[in-house]
Amino acid sequence: QASRRRFCFELITPTYHGVFQASSDSEAALWVDVLRRGIEHSLLHGADPDPADNARVLASRFSRLSYFSTSVASLSVNASTASISVADSVDDVLPRLLQLPGNSVCADCGARQPDWCSLNLGCLICIECSGIHRSLGTHISKVRSLTLDVTSFTPPTIAMLLATGNDLNRTVFEPAVAKRLASRQQFIEAKYVARAYVDRKWVVDGQSQVGQEYARLVAAAWPVVVALSARPQPTDSEWDVERASRLLFAAIDAADAATALRALALGADVNARLQVSDADDSSTCAVTPLLAALFGLRNAPMLCAHKAPESMHTSQLEMAELLVLNGASIAWQDDASRMTALHIACAADNTAASQYL
Repeated sequence: QASRRRFCFELITPTYHGVFQASSDSEAALWVDVLRRGIEHSLLHGADPDPADNARVLASRFSRLSYFSTSVASLSVNASTASISVADSVDDVLPRLLQLPGNSVCADCGARQPDWCSLNLGCLICIECSGIHRSLGTHISKVRSLTLDVTSFTPPTIAMLLATGNDLNRTVFEPAVAKRLASRQQFIEAKYVARAYVDRKWVVDGQSQVGQEYARLVAAAWPVVVALSARPQPTDSEWDVERASRLLFAAIDAADAATALRALALGADVNARLQVSDADDSSTCAVTPLLAALFGLRNAPMLCAHKAPESMHTSQLEMAELLVLNGASIAWQDDASRMTALHIACAADNTAASQYL
C-alpha cells in the first residue's frame, strides 16, 4: 500500500514500524540521510548523535542561503538576547534558542529539555507532545525535530523562533489556565484547535493586556489602519476576524512579532486585504499582511505603482516567515495588476525578498 504513495520511506526498528511521507523527493532523501547518520552514529558510539554535527549541517544550510548575507546582515532579537550575524558560528544558534525564557521546558506539558519544535506556533515541545501536534494537522502545527530536521531551520525561521519562544506561546495561548485537563491530548487540542484559553475579551479602555497592545499599536500605525479601527466597539464582546486582522496589520507596521502571533491566535485572517491608495489617490490596490511585512505597510502606496523598496531588514523576513508558516499565500495576486509579491520584488530589484519568495 505504501508503494502506491509518492515520496514515502519506511522505518523499521525492534519496537516500531512506520511509513512516512515527505512533501517531495528531495525532502524524503534528506530524511533518509539524517536517519542513516543517526543509526550509524548510534552503532559506532552507542549514544545520540552529537548536536554539533547537526549544527554543522545547519551551518552549511546558512552558507547556501546567500540572500541572508547582504541586505539582511544580522538577526534581530529581543533586548535580553545578543544578536547573531551570519559571520558568527552557527554552533551557537540552537543553544541560544534553548536559552530563551521558557524554552528549557516543553511549552505544553513542562517536560525538561524539549527537542522538538512547532515552527508556526513558535515554541519548543517534547517528543510526546510533538506526536499530538502532528495529529492536529500541519494547518494547526508544523512540527520539526531540532536534531533531525536541521535543514528546515532556515535563517528567517530561526530569526522568527528567536523572536517568539515558549513564554510568549503560553502568554498567548494559555494566559489564565486555572486547571489543565487530565488528558494531554485534550489539553493540546483545546489550546491550539479550539483556542479555548486565548483571552478573547474585547477591551478598548486598556483594562486587559490585549486591549493595551491594540490601543498602543493602532495609535502608532499608519493612518489607514487607525481609520479602520476608529469605529466605536462594545467593550464586552469578543474579538472577531476583522478586529484581529486590524491588530495584525498594526503589529506588522510596528515589526512586533509577539503581537502578530497574538493576532493570529485571536483569529486574524492571514490573507486579509487592506485597500490602499497611491500617492496621488488616483488608483487603489490591495495589500495583504505578507506584502506589508515584506515591503513595509507605510510603503503600501508604492505598491499601487508596482514599486517597492530595494532592501529590507531582518525583522521583515522574520515577520514574513511567521505569516507564511501560518498560511499566508505567496501566490496571492492583486485583482487589478495580477502581480504577486514575487513580481513586485523582482520589479523593485529587491534581491532579499525575491530569493526568500
